Amino acid sequence: MYDIIPSQSPENNPGGKRGARLTENSTFSVAVARETFAILLELGEQFDLPAEEMAKWKEIHDHLPAYRINKDGALAEWIPEQYQDNYAHRHNSHLYPVYPGMELVGPNVNPELDQAVRVALDKRFKYDTSSAHGLMHAALMASRLHDVEKVRVNLHRFATRNYLSNGFVTSHDPNHKVYNLDAALSLPRLLMEMLVFSRPGYVDFMPGWPADYPDGSVQGILVRGGHKIDISWSGGKLESAVLYAGFDGKCTVRYGDISRDLKLEAGQAYRIGPALQSL
Repeated sequence: MYDIIPSQSPENNPGGKRGARLTENSTFSVAVARETFAILLELGEQFDLPAEEMAKWKEIHDHLPAYRINKDGALAEWIPEQYQDNYAHRHNSHLYPVYPGMELVGPNVNPELDQAVRVALDKRFKYDTSSAHGLMHAALMASRLHDVEKVRVNLHRFATRNYLSNGFVTSHDPNHKVYNLDAALSLPRLLMEMLVFSRPGYVDFMPGWPADYPDGSVQGILVRGGHKIDISWSGGKLESAVLYAGFDGKCTVRYGDISRDLKLEAGQAYRIGPALQSL
């Protein structure tokens, strides 16, 4: 097994205790390493990179520490058992595999890890946070997990605490305290991800959109895989979508509990209804 030393979970200490933040094998560090080597292996396949390099990357990827589920059933922030979680902290770095990573997102995730990331987010969520970027970060993770209520709660918190100034400039703390652009940049991303989540070869419609939010439509959402999406909704439900294929290939589209595989041809438009039927 390969250990990552030194390691850290940004701004957090095990158990919330004061002292050095350097540890070994934080979940954040391991998740980033796992993602990095997975991407290298994928690129190696695409571009026929040297086999000896591929073998090195695979050796490291396959022998990184396994994620740990703690006694509360939550994904632990540090993999070694001697490090205790600090649920009251505003950061969620150990949930990197949910956002901005994607390792633990989607219907094919190991059920135990899927449940563990949900418990980890639950534990953090009850403490709230005064930071606007923290509200956006938690809502982005909740949207990817189809946890619509958490998305709604954090958007309400954001909308009622005076983070937003004229010109859509945002602050770090409520009542316009501490100029900070994190929320101004992440709010549009959140709204897009509430409507469409994507990874190469996979599109999930409306994973985080509350049913009582206004009806509407958006055109030209760029999704991973080189495609573009138009989407319209009514009563909190998908009304129709159009997928403009940027490349040939297969793509799985999902809405709620149903999914469908599409065979795409570059330049073609695929019109989809609420049952994922062709229109």
